Amino acid sequence: MGTVYILGAGASHFACFPLAGGLWQFLQRELDQTKNEVIKRHGSQCRALVERVSEFIQKDKPPLCPPDLEMIFTLIDLVEIQGGVLGSLDFRGFDLYAARYGFASLVTDAFQGHSSDVQKWLEDKSLVAQAWAGTVNRGDTIISFNWDLLHEMILFKKGKWNYQDGYGFPAQRQTQGQGSPILILKLHGSCNWALQHPDDPSPSVDYIAQFFEFADPNGNFTSTSDHGESLILPSYLKDPSQKPSLHTVWKQAYNALREATEVIVLGYSLPLADVPTRTVMSLALRQNMTLDVINVALGDPLTAGDAYRRWSDFCGHLAKRINPIYKTFEAFVLG
Repeated sequence: MGTVYILGAGASHFACFPLAGGLWQFLQRELDQTKNEVIKRHGSQCRALVERVSEFIQKDKPPLCPPDLEMIFTLIDLVEIQGGVLGSLDFRGFDLYAARYGFASLVTDAFQGHSSDVQKWLEDKSLVAQAWAGTVNRGDTIISFNWDLLHEMILFKKGKWNYQDGYGFPAQRQTQGQGSPILILKLHGSCNWALQHPDDPSPSVDYIAQFFEFADPNGNFTSTSDHGESLILPSYLKDPSQKPSLHTVWKQAYNALREATEVIVLGYSLPLADVPTRTVMSLALRQNMTLDVINVALGDPLTAGDAYRRWSDFCGHLAKRINPIYKTFEAFVLG
């Protein structure tokens, strides 16, 4: 097994995809601009719900700017578990299904739209994109927590990745040929994955011809995403075991970390919300007896100090050493 790269939002920020703190603003722009009446209707439910929970969280406290979407959707989950009321937080007047549908729809449309814009920009032969494509090698694995398609588009253009089996599961239609040189395992789903129903064991890969140049035009599918049971939902109560379509992806990520000769973290801050991720990574890395050091690049320590400390504590519990690399994703790959 080769190098495992763990990518977070910081690895796509150079292409103007949002960090966690800018996600809500990014989605609100999509809601204001969309002409899709279904998305507008359900997205408005999502906005009203986020504003209601933000008011509850901010009561007698400094304003929360921007809203913490993980905390908000966790409270929504807890309210449902508690039967509709948590303290003074009562959602019985809200359509929670519509709000979740709206959130997932906004994410899908916003990230697909920006991925399409970035695709044109990548054709200008970005130095960062070229350097990144030259960094990864056959046999490497990318574990990503991002919904965007930036890294797939970069690596597909350079022949380093293929949508047919590069996500860790087979696409709907395949042509004969060699398998993908590397894997991109997206543990939180992707804006171009679709489920026909909640228990669908394998996602469909949508919009192949749109995002992957030279792909077979016959592979361009209409989206069948069940947004109400979307893979795209931030919450402290994430449970990948409840999503059959993610089982294979998470298992492959576990195996890749267990057998990795090198682990490099790029722009992933190990947020407290990702409890299942912490558990899986901890179990896998404890069994990796040959790996002593985990390399972590999160940018400036003045702004990413908390994230470096989380990684340092995490590595310490695993009897591993952290090698902090005080560079952004783009500085790392260009360097």
